[in-house]
Amino acid sequence: NGTSLQECSTNGAAVFNLLSVNNIVNGGQPGTTVAWYTDPGGNDPISNPGSFTTSSTTVYAIVSGGDCDSEPAAITLEVTDPATPQLGTATVCENSGFFDLNDIIDPNLSAGDWSGFGVNGTNFNPTGLSGDITLTFTPSLPCTMPGTTTITVNEPAAPNLSTATLCQTSPA
Repeated sequence: NGTSLQECSTNGAAVFNLLSVNNIVNGGQPGTTVAWYTDPGGNDPISNPGSFTTSSTTVYAIVSGGDCDSEPAAITLEVTDPATPQLGTATVCENSGFFDLNDIIDPNLSAGDWSGFGVNGTNFNPTGLSGDITLTFTPSLPCTMPGTTTITVNEPAAPNLSTATLCQTSPA
């Protein structure tokens, strides 16, 4: 019937609630039960279909009700890897004022929260900081992992003054 479920990976596996698609599998028919199996022949039952841990695979549902059981319906279970934002880097001067972190955010994962020294919302304040500062962006979307980036804060260059001899040639 083309039904599939997706869940986010935790070390290559995920927990699926197969019961969440019972009404799809049985067509919403009252008085039917759905049994879940790891094989199309219905020989290896899934003991806890409400919390089934697996890697990507296909499971099979057989609907019982009335005089006959259905043919096995294949349900695809897809385990997806969490996405990590690809963040840019930046170099700023310690006295350059606020830097907009939206300038280095991944456009595919732009909703979330920044954290780290100098962060205030979506701005970075380099005042009082120097060197490489590591910031973390935690996306708010499901099935994502935090990403990190580095902002290099340079100290303002000191003026290079040389000495000079000045003579007063006329009184002021």
